Amino acid sequence: YAGSAWAALACYAFMCFATWLLGQKYYPVPYAMGRMGFYLGLAIALCFVALWLDTMVPSGWGRFGVHTGLFLVYPVMVWVIEKRRVITTLGT
Repeated sequence: YAGSAWAALACYAFMCFATWLLGQKYYPVPYAMGRMGFYLGLAIALCFVALWLDTMVPSGWGRFGVHTGLFLVYPVMVWVIEKRRVITTLGT
């Protein structure tokens, strides 16, 4: 099962990249790649923080609380970073 999962991931990643590449060729959209990369990196960093904290927090409600807190950190950080851009966009 693991081999088919990796193959599916590779195929979907290729299709995503090919679609983006062809889309940029025929209908270029100015994606904010830096911002998207930052948010992807933030999500990955929070996952690693959760794995690191798993070694310190006993299983059960404590770990559930830590994971829930980290899960809520992401949208709060996105809101704090994007608040000015959203207000400016909605105001025009």
